[in-house]
Amino acid sequence: MDKPTAVIVEDEAFIALDLEDMCQDAGYRVLGTSASARAARERFGDLAPDVLITDMERVDGSLGTEVAAWMRRRLPGLRVVFVTGTCDPRFLAEIDMLRPDKVLRKPVAQAEFGACLSRLAASRPSV
Repeated sequence: MDKPTAVIVEDEAFIALDLEDMCQDAGYRVLGTSASARAARERFGDLAPDVLITDMERVDGSLGTEVAAWMRRRLPGLRVVFVTGTCDPRFLAEIDMLRPDKVLRKPVAQAEFGACLSRLAASRPSV
């Protein structure tokens, strides 16, 4: 079976690199990273990852929920993991409405992140 795949949307470069490393440590192949919703649409438009890993709030004002909703319209079975530091009840409610597979709080521990990705990979449909 091929490695599970992921894309990452995170505007903080060092966090994006950490997430990419943790994905690889969990056995995932990272297809790409992006810092904004606009860039994600440009970079991920023809990709079909197993998992989207996204932050909620970005410096440019775009939201992780925008990316998740856009990608799920294209890929209904896409698994979504939010890695966020937001405490804003409006944003948390918006995340909840998307029914993500998991919401992890920043700073996320490698063990917690790896366990989440392992569970998602184990429930991945066989091809």
